[in-house]
Amino acid sequence: MGQTTTSLSSNKENSEGQQQTSASTENDFQFLIGRLENLPDSARKLFNLGKQYLTTGSKNRDSGGNDFSSLFQPYLPLHTDGDISTEDINSTLRETGTGMLDTPLRKSAPLHHFQTYIQWKAAQDLNNFYSLCLPKRHTIYLQPINTFPEFVHSYRLKNQSLELNLFETVQAFLQVFFCGLEVLLLPPVMLDNTKQEVRSRVHPVMESQQLCINDLYPFLQRLLPPNGLCIMGISWTDIYPEGHNFVLGEASVQHQAAAISFGRFEFSRFDAATHRDVVEINGAILWKLLKSSSHELCHLLGLQHCTFFQCAMNESSSVPEAMEQPLFLCPVCLRKLQRACGFDVLERYVLLRKFLTGVADQVSDEAKVQECLVWLDQCISYLNS
Repeated sequence: MGQTTTSLSSNKENSEGQQQTSASTENDFQFLIGRLENLPDSARKLFNLGKQYLTTGSKNRDSGGNDFSSLFQPYLPLHTDGDISTEDINSTLRETGTGMLDTPLRKSAPLHHFQTYIQWKAAQDLNNFYSLCLPKRHTIYLQPINTFPEFVHSYRLKNQSLELNLFETVQAFLQVFFCGLEVLLLPPVMLDNTKQEVRSRVHPVMESQQLCINDLYPFLQRLLPPNGLCIMGISWTDIYPEGHNFVLGEASVQHQAAAISFGRFEFSRFDAATHRDVVEINGAILWKLLKSSSHELCHLLGLQHCTFFQCAMNESSSVPEAMEQPLFLCPVCLRKLQRACGFDVLERYVLLRKFLTGVADQVSDEAKVQECLVWLDQCISYLNS
């Protein structure tokens, strides 16, 4: 009889422990993703995958035949100090098992160490409180800066019945990525024709001009129209932050301004004897524009670097590392963007697939676009199932 009582007591304790663990996981999930009751079924289905971050998994865990969660990978910083090539990054990913479909998600640190949805929302609500008396702003502005080579101006992407130049192509992509906001393209501006002083220098190795991004922030802020939510400069000329060698892109939430460059920014292994400037807009250049522009604009909407999953908002320490990161947001970051823009999650994925299909039809030299389409097909199929 005593043994039976002990067994019943043990079972009760185990049951209570499981209930407490379940309640704790649910509370953590709401802190991570927020409440989902009022969202469409497809959105809840996608965001619920964020629970995978809160569970302890293993590579051998069976994720189920129709479980899309295996497409979201745990964050793995590559710590790329110094030079690193695309081949180095791919090798690291293979060795650590973080390919697109194979590794379940695992919690890596306490939630309060990083920006969860609830933390992001609290900051946004505070900003919105301070601007209660101001008109709502829903427009992102793109600002080309200075001159561009002729082949940049002559680039054309045929998308259905439209023929888009390079800047219109970036605009069209961002219009889908930030679906619910408006993305407008401003006429190019010449720094020499303004009274705003923007420091420049000649890179000691490359011997090419660079613009100081710290000066571009206030310059772009002054160009932001009254109805503008934020503004992003696009430069052919390299940009650099004070005290640093170079940056692909950077954003300042304080100024609601960002800037990216795409002309000559891969010089970590510069060799004057073999170096060649960019002479055409190919798939790799277009990919860099789409990746860097969406990443920096997400910063201007309050999203910090992501350490929950492999995500478009992961931090990078080199151009090759940045280009190997996903184009798409993880469930946590997508929840933030969905709140900021108000889009339907499934509809946005369908629009992204439509746009990238048009890109893939004309850009045959960029495998990453094809990988994106495979990912989108599986995602849309999962959300429709």
